Amino acid sequence: MNHVQSSDLTGLFSEGRIGPLTMRNRLLLTSMDDAMAGRDGSVTRQKIEWFRRKAQGGIGWIQTGYLYVTPRGRGATWFQGGIDRDELVPGLAELVSAVREHDVRIGAQLVHAGRQTKSAYLDGLPPEGPSAVPDAVLGETPVAMTVERISEVVDAFAAAAGRAQAAGFDLVEIHGAHGYLHHSFFSPTSNHREDEYGGSLENRARFSVDTVRAVREAVGEDFVLGYRISADEFREDGFTLEEALRVVPMLEDAGISYINVSAATYESSGMMVAPMFIGPGQLEHLAAAVRKIASVPVVTCGRYNTPELAERALAAGSADFVALGRALVADPDFPAKAQAGRSADIRPCVACNQACLDRWTSGLDIGCVGNPEAGRESLAGWATIERRRPSGESTLVIGGGPAGLEAARTAALLGNEVELWERAGALGGQLALAAEADPSSDWARLIQWFERQLRDLGVAVRLGREAGAEDVVAATADHLVIATGARSVPPLWPAGSQGPKVIDAFAALAPTAEIGRRVVVVGGTTIDCRVALSLAGRGHEVTIVAGGHSRLEDPDDADLAYDVVGPVVRAHLLEELGERVTTVTRRRVKRITADGVVLDLAGTASPHLGEVRVGDVDESVVGADTVVAGERVPERGLYDAVNSSGAIVSVVGDALTPCTVAEATATGAEAVRRHAGLFVVGA
Repeated sequence: MNHVQSSDLTGLFSEGRIGPLTMRNRLLLTSMDDAMAGRDGSVTRQKIEWFRRKAQGGIGWIQTGYLYVTPRGRGATWFQGGIDRDELVPGLAELVSAVREHDVRIGAQLVHAGRQTKSAYLDGLPPEGPSAVPDAVLGETPVAMTVERISEVVDAFAAAAGRAQAAGFDLVEIHGAHGYLHHSFFSPTSNHREDEYGGSLENRARFSVDTVRAVREAVGEDFVLGYRISADEFREDGFTLEEALRVVPMLEDAGISYINVSAATYESSGMMVAPMFIGPGQLEHLAAAVRKIASVPVVTCGRYNTPELAERALAAGSADFVALGRALVADPDFPAKAQAGRSADIRPCVACNQACLDRWTSGLDIGCVGNPEAGRESLAGWATIERRRPSGESTLVIGGGPAGLEAARTAALLGNEVELWERAGALGGQLALAAEADPSSDWARLIQWFERQLRDLGVAVRLGREAGAEDVVAATADHLVIATGARSVPPLWPAGSQGPKVIDAFAALAPTAEIGRRVVVVGGTTIDCRVALSLAGRGHEVTIVAGGHSRLEDPDDADLAYDVVGPVVRAHLLEELGERVTTVTRRRVKRITADGVVLDLAGTASPHLGEVRVGDVDESVVGADTVVAGERVPERGLYDAVNSSGAIVSVVGDALTPCTVAEATATGAEAVRRHAGLFVVGA
């Protein structure tokens, strides 16, 4: 998608009003659960510093993530914020105070998960919902709520709104989207009731209307009250835009001050938290449709990853405010940089979902692959580094992958004289490999951002510079950072793996690679899967063979992308593979021959045996002209050669151990910060 290239962002940075509130600009941090609360729902220091850092970056309005209004409304994580009891108010007030220091408005989002949770998070109680319809993603069947229970939950929302007022929040927002409780009443897929809360749209909307009225009565007429809605469920039998356009006036009559337009549920999460191959701005048409009929301000969301794209949404009349999510995780200073005319300096969100959404779905606090500070704001030594005066120290970084790029950037910000040597003709390392594997991805944007930062910081980048041990030692840098990455080596087994038709993943993605029509990729790592997809996209007939990582009780696809942190990115990857690649799982490769790859159908082939204990009848051959196989091992030769020289040496990224992009950038940043003494208490 082509972004609008314009320095005119006057709409974005004009004041915005919702009821009695004035926001200093039209950008807000959308509500994202960060999994940074205490186990009891309390506000933690990590959560406070997370929001404080966002407030420092120039945003006009911050919306908290999920705050459950009753323990039965907790979502599928242990570390979600609560607003269900009075003892949580002081912590919430401290959070509000931290944001207010920077002249930023802050709202509390009030939520009940409904059926999109598990009994494990509810003290063993089953989830509750409008009807006993199981959730397709989390798998549990909720208890159908009685009319009395519905009334209790309405009261819980009103009480929670009162606590938000007591804590000093500027506004509250009812989360009626994304498959949570209020949305599940709207949706005919989850609401099969035959009483006054089911059937007609007016009945299915009754719970939300009742909740809005109760909250409005609790907070008074002059307090801002918003409602977040999934304007399209993205399934044929679900809640539709046509129905949403009929619901919005009902919510307005009940007392809402604005409408926050989102979409989807967990079942259609690709439209809710779009990966890199969806969007950006993928939900704007929904907000535009709502704004045509709404009499209150409208918020749009959906992967707005540049200021120009956000400005376009305002200029087109699609919305009154634009919500940013992952873009502010990647760069909290997005608003300030945009307003200062420095849009090119905004660290891009590549929508990989690896360190944010996938970590959250794994019960972990969220972060960012390109921003190692994200999630670490409360830890000593991890504060954002403002560019310092020359320190008189020098840093030499060997390797231009993500770890080396972040190490060089950090060292330059600290005022060091920095050189980076990269033996290839371009920067990027594994990032460049990922970009080559999937040209439709945004990985190349992150490489370009690093290139610009190093150039502006005065880092001397030497491309095509082979780093010999003697040259490195002779450079006499005060700090030597080894970021030489990993190399691919042929596997020792199976037999034939070092034959002429076998190449590694790095070679397979090279533009000059000679690859036959039929390709077999051996292995199930994320890199293996991406290579298979890339080659399929180039017109090859690709089969991926993966085995050895699944157990009997695992699903059939357990051997594929088993190294991914969480389930969301993996699910999208498996969907792509299913559409474009032949997959063979639970099978070991016995040997590679001139005909192709010989599989062991009995599953008994062992690399520790000199002979195979099954006969030919238990074998199957997958024909192949080219076989992609190899293992990543740290490239440690240079480190081993210079580590005994007396130089101060750090090894980072894949050279330390093969790792993810998030781990690579974190190790690069940490090594330089540690050398500078930033992790010393009081530094």
